[in-house]
Amino acid sequence: MRSKKISMIDAMRFQSRKLIQKLIEFTPPEKKGRAAPPRRDIKLQGISMGSRFKAVDRKGQGSARLAKDIRYAVGQLAAQDFKNPYIQRLIREKRDKVLTILFSRFKGGKMKGVRVSRLSDAHKKQHTSSRGRRGRPKVSKFKVATTDDKGTNAYIRRVDKYIGRAKGGWAAALVHFGGSPAEWIKRHGSKGNQGTYLDKLDATKNPYLLLRNKSPWAGSRDSRDVVRRAIRSRTELIRRDIMNTQTRAILARLKKLKAV
Repeated sequence: MRSKKISMIDAMRFQSRKLIQKLIEFTPPEKKGRAAPPRRDIKLQGISMGSRFKAVDRKGQGSARLAKDIRYAVGQLAAQDFKNPYIQRLIREKRDKVLTILFSRFKGGKMKGVRVSRLSDAHKKQHTSSRGRRGRPKVSKFKVATTDDKGTNAYIRRVDKYIGRAKGGWAAALVHFGGSPAEWIKRHGSKGNQGTYLDKLDATKNPYLLLRNKSPWAGSRDSRDVVRRAIRSRTELIRRDIMNTQTRAILARLKKLKAV
């Protein structure tokens, strides 16, 4: 473990990079559980620098969840979801008209009166309109459903291209401060189309950093929660670093006094 002094500007730049790291980490899609600790630890004036930040590639997780959410929200029918062998056969044979008639006779449940057809704008609207503040769909009553596997998969691939836009709103700033976001995040922020920054940390008076996430996710209640959460997290870590530094200094002094 090495120690060296750094300037106040360098310290602010370091803390800015760590804050942006937290913003990307907490912005959807967010991985559950804790990330692995850095492999090396460099100490600068008691501040734990850690290794050069590189965002964990979580697109696989986001893509899998997206596919599951879309299949649910557009009403993608699967034979194994029904116990009735007749309905299972109708789904496998893609007998949409017969299924529509059958569901019209249901007396209750989410499938009552559902219209079954090839994937259409009505299915896509059912998906987008059912999304909550974190983007997860919740359909209280299905209006349409589909047996169109190919159409649903094509729609999933199209929507999948947009995964990472919310995180990409912080990417340009992270690169500016020496970070290296995953490519699926960086592609949305490399040209500043999803987010911008204004670095005035070297100003003589009132230094500041302005971050602006311009993705469709920004401005939601969830985005405000993410910003507050990231700031709280960094504030707590800085407080711990300061306390640890003070504790080590006190222990070093006591050791000297004992030696005397």
